[in-house]
Amino acid sequence: EVVDTASIVQGVEMVLRQFSSTLERHDVRGFTSVGERFDPQRHEAFQQIPTTEFDTGTVMQEFERGYFYHERLLRPAKVIVARRIDPPAAPEPEDAEIEDAQVEAPEASTSAPEVEADSPEETDEA
Repeated sequence: EVVDTASIVQGVEMVLRQFSSTLERHDVRGFTSVGERFDPQRHEAFQQIPTTEFDTGTVMQEFERGYFYHERLLRPAKVIVARRIDPPAAPEPEDAEIEDAQVEAPEASTSAPEVEADSPEETDEA
């Protein structure tokens, strides 16, 4: 038998539209969280990822959409939250290393500083 996948997809999309409209009629509304500040009243964080792209506490990714029933939270959104890290420092160009090596180091003094030895009078013997 030949299966018409286009009609199956169309049928599933019709059922999804009916289900969504039924939820909206009963005032069940979903909300998106990506790019918003993490709010523990609306979000459930299950992972925190270090990144240079987002500020700390920003929702990076949403795995399950959250829903409200009227004004009450029905289900929190399950999200991944960003933890800001500084980008790695750029390496210095090699020319700078060569110039540093060519600069002469200042001459160190040849005389060593004199260190006074402890006299026997200053030590206490117990």
